[in-house]
Amino acid sequence: MCAPALVATPMLLKLSLATSVATAAAGFAAQAKASSDQGKFQNSQYKRNAANAIESFEGMVQSGNERLVQEAAAASVQSRENARGADEMVGVAAARSAAVGVGGVTASELQENFLRLEAENENVIRTNLSWARDQMGNEFKGFSAGTRDRIASATPGPINRPNVLGLLTSIGGSFLDYGIAKNGLPQKVVVP
Repeated sequence: MCAPALVATPMLLKLSLATSVATAAAGFAAQAKASSDQGKFQNSQYKRNAANAIESFEGMVQSGNERLVQEAAAASVQSRENARGADEMVGVAAARSAAVGVGGVTASELQENFLRLEAENENVIRTNLSWARDQMGNEFKGFSAGTRDRIASATPGPINRPNVLGLLTSIGGSFLDYGIAKNGLPQKVVVP
């Protein structure tokens, strides 16, 4: 008795072909879905990073502005105290010089000296405040550059898209296998 031969029936061949094509198409669809999901995730991460970077920048700017306001207020207080102290000293000096009978050039020079010192102190205070403002402006530029860099560094990268050529090759291979199974291997063609 002969061993049963395994012969592929046309129905089995067609079923195999359909399964191969369906598997390739399902793989392609899964790659497309994964690619889409990855793109959505990267975009959401980018938006979240940008929002956090902008919020951080706004906080740094607000903190810097508050510091400038505090320095300006302190400078104003210092300036008023210096003016009050100079006025007081000039008044005391004028009263004492009048009480002892010293007048003229000496009292006038003393008053001018106090006023000059007050003006110098005021100039130092204004210069320091101006430098603080300039420094804060430079810090704001640095904050801005850092924020832009932080946002740019999180720009979504390229996403691997499904490979259409791979899909077509897989389907073509399935049809080739079907043709070979149905018709046998192609005969070698000899070119004379």
